[in-house]
Amino acid sequence: MIELSPQVKNDIDSQITSLTPLIVINTDPKIYISTNKGIFDQDIFWEDYNLSVSTLSDSINVKTKNFQVNKVSFSLTNYKVDGKRFSDFIYERGLLNKTAEIYYKTQSCTELSQCILVFRGRIRSLDHDTKKCRIQLEDITEDKLTKKIPI
Repeated sequence: MIELSPQVKNDIDSQITSLTPLIVINTDPKIYISTNKGIFDQDIFWEDYNLSVSTLSDSINVKTKNFQVNKVSFSLTNYKVDGKRFSDFIYERGLLNKTAEIYYKTQSCTELSQCILVFRGRIRSLDHDTKKCRIQLEDITEDKLTKKIPI
């Protein structure tokens, strides 16, 4: 179950709720991507690459006791920003197999810990051309579950 911060609970109860996707790619240094360019969570600068996140879903086959590894993808523009394309980060920082987190921020959240963490996974595939970068994340559940269930 997802724990909601007091800020998110208040925003959900209000008449108007604004959700902004945030993606953190855990490299050194971290890459912060959002649909809103600017500073959030004290001094962290979030870059706007025209982010688009696919839908999230879970799947478990009760009869065969198998689960499907969750996947989510997001796309970014690959146009030059400050003389660099996002695909340059892919090769400079070796993003394959790095962990990434997807959060949703409501209007009164002032730091990342108050936002809703909806997905954590590893970057499994990358595809890009001159216009777009498409990145696919895979859930880390398979890394954690190594036993057949039920025992």
